[in-house]
Amino acid sequence: MKKIVALLMVFFGSFLFASEKLLPNGITPETHDINVAWGTILFFMWPVIIIVMYKFVEFTLRKTGVEPDV
Repeated sequence: MKKIVALLMVFFGSFLFASEKLLPNGITPETHDINVAWGTILFFMWPVIIIVMYKFVEFTLRKTGVEPDV
């Protein structure tokens, strides 16, 4: 269960990062200037980002002793 929660946290965290890069001016439609380069990078890189972050969380949980059998 803790693995699933950690994975979801990383997944939603990556969405927060992507939203800040894609819409730096917030949600107001008149100020939208979507950065296409960042959108393309994040679209193709999100599986890699999620896997790397999951492995980092797994490593951290193992090293701190919170979850020794991850």
